[in-house]
Amino acid sequence: MIRLRRLLEKDTVHALLASFETLLPGAELALIEVDGRVFAGHSMAELPADAVRLPLAVRSKPAGMLVARQAKHPEILHALYTSLSLLLSEAQEKRDLVEETLDRYREINLLYQLGETMGIHVAPAIIPEAMLDEVSRIIDSEVSMVLLYSSDHELVIKSCRGAVEFSHTLWAVSESLLQRVAEIGRADIATQVYIQESREGTVLCAPLKVQEHLMGFVLMGRFDGQDMFTAGDEKLLMAMTHQAAIALETHRLYQQEIERQLLEKELSVGRQIQLGLLPTSFPDIPGWEFAATYEAARQVGGDLYDFFHIPDQPHRLGIVIADVTGKGVPAAMFMALSRTIIRAESRTGDPPTEVLQRSNRLIVDDNRSNLFMTAFYATLDTPTGQLVCANAGHDYPLWLHTQPGHCEFVKTQGLMLGAFKSITLTEQQLNLAPGDCLVLYTDGVTEAMNQHGQFFGEERLKAVVEAGSSATANELLTAIMDAVRQFIGDYAQSDDLTLFIIKRQFS
Repeated sequence: MIRLRRLLEKDTVHALLASFETLLPGAELALIEVDGRVFAGHSMAELPADAVRLPLAVRSKPAGMLVARQAKHPEILHALYTSLSLLLSEAQEKRDLVEETLDRYREINLLYQLGETMGIHVAPAIIPEAMLDEVSRIIDSEVSMVLLYSSDHELVIKSCRGAVEFSHTLWAVSESLLQRVAEIGRADIATQVYIQESREGTVLCAPLKVQEHLMGFVLMGRFDGQDMFTAGDEKLLMAMTHQAAIALETHRLYQQEIERQLLEKELSVGRQIQLGLLPTSFPDIPGWEFAATYEAARQVGGDLYDFFHIPDQPHRLGIVIADVTGKGVPAAMFMALSRTIIRAESRTGDPPTEVLQRSNRLIVDDNRSNLFMTAFYATLDTPTGQLVCANAGHDYPLWLHTQPGHCEFVKTQGLMLGAFKSITLTEQQLNLAPGDCLVLYTDGVTEAMNQHGQFFGEERLKAVVEAGSSATANELLTAIMDAVRQFIGDYAQSDDLTLFIIKRQFS
């Protein structure tokens, strides 16, 4: 209901009516409120039957009436009515402007206070509480709550104010409103919502959202004859939830950056451990060539290659290539332990199957990290070229025969190390003739992926090796790595690339 006393100055209206009464001799004029009380002009206890009544309205809402008695000039009375209508319209516009300015000031002040609060309360658990405290001071409601999505994308109540016993009921009856707000990406109001059979009310909902990232919602409910939420409430809550969403998103990004830095530090430590395990030089053995490379991906893996002389048997060389299933520092530490165990067990000069089986038992006994390792271990008798090997789940080596110029996979079978206490391994003997080459590698080579999701694969590797039958060990290694890099292009790799090549020279 519009009240004239809130829009017009009484003295101004009195003066206006008095000036028109001079133009209407004998007339009595009065401006009456909607509730029947005289606002200005002559006091009229009862309206005479012959009085002219002209209703006034502002934006289609009743605002009172102009009453005239004994007014003999209708055109002058109409001019007065027009003047009063214009006066009311201008007064309403001024009032709207003042209210809009005050609302804007209140909104800016509230957002400033909320920004200060969010700046103090960095922890995400406190942000919903702080926001509801500020919202409740400005927008009245019987019950209000903050709903946030959990890591498994389920909505959870993080904070609640007012009649908390109705919080889950309010949530349940607002499902369609939540869905609509999620779709339109802004605040909205639902009317005729029943929190109980006899308790009708309205619900205001706003999203907690930054760009396309929806983090949750704020729900507010009014019931039992409370005023309905207004467009101003909707606008104000939207501004506040946006501020809170920025605070939540800032914290999320901050946590991501901390986790990234910790991961980078862990990767750096793991990389140092891993590089420290690799040989720094190759053995100088007449009639043999050795070449190896380790190309790190962004993540630290558990790749390893190693070679060492068997104690008291200088003509026999121990050869190892292995790959741990995990990543980071745990994988590097697991690899360091496993390398030490295999080296220690190989000192006896026993066959590769026995060395790997004993190593496996020791690894299982000390495996608290639930990591596993594939490994290929062989002993090479350098004067004769006889190589005896065992394979614990590792990628099959490629044996390049210079005569007749083709290569084959050495398919020695066995389970990986660290998974089971007892494993069965088979042993195989190769006789590397002059010009023959053995290519050892980890799955980072064959599983190198291009942008189309294709793997480099064993067949491409085999083709490159066969094409390099006359190459030196270093030349063949370079050819393989060039082929892999050309295949993957700019696509980022998630696994390390390790190659170890042994070639027997022609006499």
